[in-house]
Amino acid sequence: MKKLLITIILLSAGIVHAQTDEKDTLRQLSQNALSAYQNQKLDEAIKFGQQAVDLSLKIFGKNSLDTAVAYTNLGVIYREKKKFKESIENLQKAVEVYESDQSLKNKDQLTAYETLAYSQVLGGKEAEAEINYLKAIKVAEEKFGKESKELFSPTFNLGNFYARNKKFDEADDFYLKSYALAIKNFGKEAEQLTEIEDTRICLTAGVFSPEREKVFYEGKKKLFGEPIFKQKNSSIDGGVVNGKAKFLEKPNYPLRAKLEGLGGSIAVRVVIDEQGNITEAKAICGHPILRKISEEAARKSNFFPTKLDGKLVSVNGIIVYNYVR
Repeated sequence: MKKLLITIILLSAGIVHAQTDEKDTLRQLSQNALSAYQNQKLDEAIKFGQQAVDLSLKIFGKNSLDTAVAYTNLGVIYREKKKFKESIENLQKAVEVYESDQSLKNKDQLTAYETLAYSQVLGGKEAEAEINYLKAIKVAEEKFGKESKELFSPTFNLGNFYARNKKFDEADDFYLKSYALAIKNFGKEAEQLTEIEDTRICLTAGVFSPEREKVFYEGKKKLFGEPIFKQKNSSIDGGVVNGKAKFLEKPNYPLRAKLEGLGGSIAVRVVIDEQGNITEAKAICGHPILRKISEEAARKSNFFPTKLDGKLVSVNGIIVYNYVR
């Protein structure tokens, strides 16, 4: 929803050359589309979005920024409606506008590529999605620089794309690049760092590999320094800590969950104090029923104390529970 709101604001702000009545009509259509979208009245949103596209084409033509934004809005609405074919068609038209004029290469073009790629993922067009994520990265590097904050989003999203497709080595490469970009542009205490970590864990927890985690952790240490500290409680980052437990409580898998066929992997973020006890446990993804029982099990677990330079320290880590349907 955030991207739709941004593009509609841009469309409204960009209407400066049209006659007053046309300008007001186009702005009103955009606002109507946004309101209907936010209230999940998607058929209405599609109607207003299509009218905005048609009017923008009439006023500005097919190769204007305003028309590209209108196509993007309509594509997002169709995606919410799960009409991926129509979503992709409109988003592709938006991308073509940006590609037709070098002066239009900006953050909106990055948004268009990423938005198109996501619709292509949902529509089963994985190869095309990868191409557009890579295009977004290329434009960000050329327009804003190889260490720019604008490069963070497409880099992170490509990492997620590879993780969802079980290309974990490629995913980790882009996750580490995302960490580097976030540290440089947002700082070592930025919320983007937690977002990267939580998303990666949720997408890869079901296929946990100690060897891959070790390689990834070494990559993080080069970026953060050793040891890696967590900003909220100055705990050491322990990564996935299942193998470090003195006692790991098994969750009580409820009958309701079994009957409903609930399963998969649940990642629980924990804080382990200096004595090895769990002081905090919060599931970061998964079904609410499984999240609750995973948190309960995590709190009953116990770990060997951790020392750093001869002193006991607390550890911030992840416990992964796997539920077989």
